[in-house]
Amino acid sequence: MRRISPPVKIGAMMRFLPLLLALLFLALGIGIVHWRPAEEIAPSPPPGWSRIRPPRDVMALCLAGPDVYAGGEDGVWRIHRSREQATRLDGPWSRVRDLLRDRAGAIWIAHGAGVSRLSPEPREFGIEDGLPFAGALCLFEDRNGRLWAGTEAGAAVRDGERWRKEGLPLANPVVNRIAQDREGGFWFGSYDAPRGGVTRIAPDGSVRSWTPADGLPHANVTAFCEDAEGTMWVGTGLFDRGGLAAFRREGPNWRLSAVLGKEHGLAGPKVRSLLSDRLGRLWVGSEQEGLAVREGARWRLLTVDNGLSSGEVKSIVEDEAGSIWLGTRDGVTRLPARP
Repeated sequence: MRRISPPVKIGAMMRFLPLLLALLFLALGIGIVHWRPAEEIAPSPPPGWSRIRPPRDVMALCLAGPDVYAGGEDGVWRIHRSREQATRLDGPWSRVRDLLRDRAGAIWIAHGAGVSRLSPEPREFGIEDGLPFAGALCLFEDRNGRLWAGTEAGAAVRDGERWRKEGLPLANPVVNRIAQDREGGFWFGSYDAPRGGVTRIAPDGSVRSWTPADGLPHANVTAFCEDAEGTMWVGTGLFDRGGLAAFRREGPNWRLSAVLGKEHGLAGPKVRSLLSDRLGRLWVGSEQEGLAVREGARWRLLTVDNGLSSGEVKSIVEDEAGSIWLGTRDGVTRLPARP
């Protein structure tokens, strides 16, 4: 048997090295492989802050009594808020996109296979139960107590133990976010660039849509948030593009009155999450660059160097004590009432 010397083996491997490197960079570029900095190289969080891992990739947060629920790619976790201990829940959930606690106390999960009710009576809902698409992107409870689910094929309303698709005149059928303003108008945001946008349906049934052609910073809508002054903030973006849009009521109509980007104080161009807290501060999570907090006319940036679990902030909630909980790509960060 002929033996091949080591130099020949090395030479053969070197011929494939450029191809292997190219495949690795491609995987990183499209998100198949996620590079995550080692936890130990991040500075310790400031006094009063906490970093909770696991869970790791957190897309959604939901407060429920002494717990906060966190959902993401690897399912749903329940975190005891005072002990800051996380327990993974058993269930058929993957690719969790949203969590909601309704006014009756039930926990709902939007995920890749549909909608699930976690409590008090567990139940799975799919296409056979009236959902217009196999997966759900978001959940919303309106002021009348109706539960909505946004999907890639429109929005559906819960009707008993079934769902009913609503025939809405939307800018795009991919419903990624739903909100309701203080006047009762519904806001629907899509995530289907370049064809996406925002649609508002007024209580009288009149419809107004905004797309990038109307000044929206990006066709992908990631978050809605109405502040105490009645401004509806809309987060948009994809990768290194996007921004924050402000919609305000002017007379009988709503107008896109401002667009903010990194040059105006945001941490990054794409907005991932929004919160208007009880102190009137506006929290804006970015795709990779951390978090921007606006108090009055000033912006303050928080990053991994300040103590965040990750620079990608996907979800923000405030508890009754004023603590801020952040769901990130690498764990949960809790900030005290006035960080």
